[in-house]
Amino acid sequence: MIATFFKTTHRKLLKNKVFSLINIAGLAIGMVTCFLIFQYAHFERGYEKYNVNADNVYRIPLQYHTTSDDDFTEATNYPAVGPALKANFPEITSFARLIPATAMLATATISRIEHGVTKFSSNEKRAFFSDPAILRMFSVPMIYGNDSAALTQIRAIVISESDAKKYFGTEDPMNKTLFLNGSLPMTVTGVFKDIPENSHLKFDMLISFPDEKFQSDNWGWSGFYTYVMLSPGINPRTLENKFADFMERYSGSKTKQQNFKNQISLQPIKDIHLNSHYQKELEPNGNSRDIWFLSILSFFVLLIAYINYINLSTAKVMERASEVGLRKVIGASKFQLIWQFLMESFIVNCLAIVLAALIVWCLAPFYKDLIGKTVNSQFWTSGLLSEPKFWTALLLILTGGSFLVGIYPALLMSKYNPIDVLKGRFYSSQGGVKVRKILGTFQFVLSIILIAGSLIVFYQLTYMRNQYLGYNSDHMLVVKTPGIYEEKEYPKINRFQRALLQNASINGVGLSTAIPGESIGRGKSIGISGEALIRNAGVSVTQIDNYFLTAYHIPVSAGRNFEPRDSADVFPLDGVSFPGKVPVIVNESLVRKLDFKTNEAAVSKLITFSLGENELKGEIIGIIKDYHQTSLKDPIQPTLYIFPSRVEWKYFSISLNSNNLERTISFIQDTYKGLFAANPFDYFFQDDFFNEQYKSDRQFAKIFNVFTALSIFVSCLGLLGLLSFIIRIRNKEIGIRRVLGASVRSILFLFFTSFFRLIILATLFALPVIYYAGSKWLNNFAFHTQLNLFVFIFPPLILIVITFVTVTLQSLKTVLSNPVAFLRDE
Repeated sequence: MIATFFKTTHRKLLKNKVFSLINIAGLAIGMVTCFLIFQYAHFERGYEKYNVNADNVYRIPLQYHTTSDDDFTEATNYPAVGPALKANFPEITSFARLIPATAMLATATISRIEHGVTKFSSNEKRAFFSDPAILRMFSVPMIYGNDSAALTQIRAIVISESDAKKYFGTEDPMNKTLFLNGSLPMTVTGVFKDIPENSHLKFDMLISFPDEKFQSDNWGWSGFYTYVMLSPGINPRTLENKFADFMERYSGSKTKQQNFKNQISLQPIKDIHLNSHYQKELEPNGNSRDIWFLSILSFFVLLIAYINYINLSTAKVMERASEVGLRKVIGASKFQLIWQFLMESFIVNCLAIVLAALIVWCLAPFYKDLIGKTVNSQFWTSGLLSEPKFWTALLLILTGGSFLVGIYPALLMSKYNPIDVLKGRFYSSQGGVKVRKILGTFQFVLSIILIAGSLIVFYQLTYMRNQYLGYNSDHMLVVKTPGIYEEKEYPKINRFQRALLQNASINGVGLSTAIPGESIGRGKSIGISGEALIRNAGVSVTQIDNYFLTAYHIPVSAGRNFEPRDSADVFPLDGVSFPGKVPVIVNESLVRKLDFKTNEAAVSKLITFSLGENELKGEIIGIIKDYHQTSLKDPIQPTLYIFPSRVEWKYFSISLNSNNLERTISFIQDTYKGLFAANPFDYFFQDDFFNEQYKSDRQFAKIFNVFTALSIFVSCLGLLGLLSFIIRIRNKEIGIRRVLGASVRSILFLFFTSFFRLIILATLFALPVIYYAGSKWLNNFAFHTQLNLFVFIFPPLILIVITFVTVTLQSLKTVLSNPVAFLRDE
């Protein structure tokens, strides 16, 4: 009997090639969408899985609780926290601290120098100073060297496999020397395999601390990423409950003086990528909400595909009514008929899975462009295909999906009396029509929601790209300052600045330790001098020179800009000779934070602020307009600017005019090389740098739009199926109308009207969902666009257009046919 079912199904598929292809292709597209989205979700949720210790490794973030309810959390911590935790809690087996080299030095330039000649140099963005335990804690595979001893000696460096090739080619890098900022020699003591893409902590170089107890008693410099590993079986929440007393014992007296409170917690490293959005994150993290949303989207696309299958199958069943009636007359049982339809459904699903696998295999090389991450090497080895759960889910989809989409047409046909079927009374069933209209309406609802979602994402991204940021970023070239280790080299920085300012094609050159698009660390206190720190809050403090504001065209709304005489030695070499009063500039957000009624009222006022572990007094000499230091996801932070006389500047911000940019950049490069010959010329445009903050949002929009388009395409197949069914059961009506003189236009309008009602009904269901979900998503951004009327009007409008075109193309052939042919069948 099974062989007969296979033979019958084979004949049906070949007899109706177009119908079969549409059915199989629709299911395959739904399955491809599901696989690609869940592969992406699997990758995003798989962060840190390469680490065999991941279940027991935790990061220690630092929370600040202020008196002005301006609480915030940093991913970093004090360097003393790790050693103190290890000494106080036996549950902690080891700790490791890391700090980016660029947090200790303005620029981390690594060079290979032989016989006084620089063979290769590069500004390394992923170089860290680190404790030795980090290699074992994160189970980093070593190619050369020992993970226990590689970072134990002074001035040791371990490098990635890629960097070993970059600096040494095919040579053995072990025990060779690299130089930090041209002066500090470091011995290569190990080479490790490149850190996988799905790790929140990606490093290319690790440099040993100057000594084993480096900054182990420092409870003021909150710049160190701190990790601890717990003994297996330890309950992290039980341990965490002991941290309040621990922090009170070690830093309570100091924080009370500054009128704030610190807390620490255990953050599982597996949770960091999707659920952590603290200040000073190592990289922009993903979002569990987006992953959940895309997973729901993939389910909807697959659901639409199965609805299409039901609609197309039941539409085709009408043509098989005589076959079914004849089978029942000659003795076929209801059970046999049901099995026949279920077998057909199973075979179609199997073919769809094979086609989906082929499409996925073809798309694998382009997958990186879609999701924006390099996962091709893991696509087959450590992706969904390596998960037993995936194969279980695939089997359930195959069997469960085949049953669910096959059982309805099977029961539909098998329940009727064969005499009724052969007489054509089957066509008059209104229940079947209602079911298919409900399914069609549901598809329209999903399509309207997805189209509206794409529009909302597009509008928000456009809003963020086009919003005035409060400064001029046009033709703003940013050049990294050279890696300088010797004090005598620092005057060259100002010589380079002066040389550029003499070029007529350069409008301004500002020096700073941070640029727009880069997060500034937040201080812990601010208050009017002479008063209690009642305005204790998180305040960003950064360093700029007297040219920075004019280079970026940031307006001064009250007071004045910095002048050369305002430069102050806020980082004295002896650590104690601080100036009595420091000229400062503040933004308008800080003026509001301090409760000054007007900007002018704040000028000349004295304030107290924290700079690292030190408390300084500042005189407000100017107030600037608020501008966006970071993305529009974040609110504008109260910010204070100082002009230090001795500091390691990180950036030259060079404002260019539009005349011959290439020649001007060439001039800048030649001037740079003339002064800093051993350093790489590292530059970028500031607007590109700022927009990198929206990379994950752009990627989300791309993924969302691609799969929305696929869902709409699959919905069109469903529309085709529903239309085929309606035309089939209304053939007699069409014939009568044509005989009585109805025009082609009126009959087409009749068909379109029935679908128009479904779209209107779907719109009524979809609009509240669009408003609620759209508002909720936009509220994740501190600055966002508003839901405009177009978002609600365009989706149903585009569906009306698609439906009209489909109805016209599909109905025209039937309407123009000889009506006698339809009436003769009756």
